[in-house]
Amino acid sequence: MRTGSMRTAEVSLPAIRHNVRRIRDLTGGQVIAVIKANGYGHGAEIAARAAIEGGAALLGVTDLEEAMALRERGVTAPILSWLHGVRADFEAAVTADIEIGVSHLAQLDALAEAAERVGRPAVVQFKVDTGLSRNGAAPAEWSPLFARAVELQHEGRVRVRGIFSHLANAGEAEDRAQASRFDAAVDTLRHAGIEPELVHLAASAATFSSPHLHYNTVRVGVTVYGLSPFPDRSSADLGLIPAMTLKSEIVGV
Repeated sequence: MRTGSMRTAEVSLPAIRHNVRRIRDLTGGQVIAVIKANGYGHGAEIAARAAIEGGAALLGVTDLEEAMALRERGVTAPILSWLHGVRADFEAAVTADIEIGVSHLAQLDALAEAAERVGRPAVVQFKVDTGLSRNGAAPAEWSPLFARAVELQHEGRVRVRGIFSHLANAGEAEDRAQASRFDAAVDTLRHAGIEPELVHLAASAATFSSPHLHYNTVRVGVTVYGLSPFPDRSSADLGLIPAMTLKSEIVGV
């Protein structure tokens, strides 16, 4: 027996579209809308479609399971996935045209081997560690990693599209120090012979607080859904619209 829903979560797709447009207009660059964790609880598929309609250039997810689930639901937009276990199915990812965030040389080689078996190049974005210490290539790895990527790109097994890192959000001075390390990583990649199309460091907080960290792309999560990343600034202060409204039936007073 069903008694009907006493509680609902309404998700506004126009709000998600508005928020992505707001971020794109603010930064003047490309927007990667992060759809991990079921679209932060808003529904991955509907959030993904609304974000793309709002002008997002890519969708970001944590792992390949999330990426493949979007593909299985018919989402054809570019998707970047950046956290991979040792048993990650790179063949399926390359076949499904998922962009892979690569953090280590062994990971790059495994991806290239998968791409060779599939018969098409894998699209790569390098994730580098600049101080958060949560996944990403350490500075000592940058030169050999990028040099190997150049070899594999010449062989037609990979195509390097971008480079990114993640801020620890530990303060303005720390952010600038991380940006300096990130600049060094980008320079190292360029010196190796690869000009990245997408360069992204700023997540939601830095997108609204630090224009000097925008580069040519930002990678945003909570602000896509209209939430403020700051304790002292509301969604309205940032020009965002919260996408979710929770409603419940009153059954007793």
